Amino acid sequence: MKKGLTFLLMLISLLSFSSVANAEETTQIPSNVTKNLKVASDSHKVFQSVQIKKEGDKRSIVIDDSRKDDGIPEYYEVTVDENNGTYKAIKRNSLVKSNNLISSQKSNILTPLSTYSYTAHVRAHTYDPVNIDCNWTELGESWSESSGSFSLNWRSLHTWDAKPTSLGTYWYYVWSHYNNDPLYYNSASAQHVNYNFGGGILGTTYAEHWIYISPESHGNYHWEAQLNTSGVAGNLLHIGVETY
Repeated sequence: MKKGLTFLLMLISLLSFSSVANAEETTQIPSNVTKNLKVASDSHKVFQSVQIKKEGDKRSIVIDDSRKDDGIPEYYEVTVDENNGTYKAIKRNSLVKSNNLISSQKSNILTPLSTYSYTAHVRAHTYDPVNIDCNWTELGESWSESSGSFSLNWRSLHTWDAKPTSLGTYWYYVWSHYNNDPLYYNSASAQHVNYNFGGGILGTTYAEHWIYISPESHGNYHWEAQLNTSGVAGNLLHIGVETY
């Protein structure tokens, strides 16, 4: 009985979000348009930029920022208000040590280590309308700096999918790969799929992450995280970003 009630509440919530999202989509951001978002007054974090893009049934949220390799995790869940053209980043507790790596790739690149060596990890999360973590993709990179030049020591790519989430929906790994980048910066992509969003009534939904890391001087790095969603419930999903 409890499980059935939980599912019913989830379905009502999803259908309500779908109606609102579809109504906003026709009045706010037309297809093939990119919009720069302003930070909301109650946001916990201000990024260098946050953009929303739409192309057909594909919806993308792109976050751009920089930080330093100081070993301190930063984790924010980001929601978008298309009506007001704003985003809000809410701070969350880091899950770096508690998540299990379901699938992973790692590529070691043998370059001579110089005096200064640094590491960066960027993890892009997919959240559903009731703020449940559905899946994530994480790109890691270690680089060395010598006289203003950078060399890549190693890179890593990990993914995780909820099987199931706390509301009983299952996400699955589809594919992931590194992109063909020069040796001083690094990017990668991964796709996740859900066949039973809303109990299977709404159909197939895709969530794809694209992550980019570019070293800068003195242990700083620039990063981008992008969530591309498509399918029948893609416009209901939002992004979270964790860096450490």
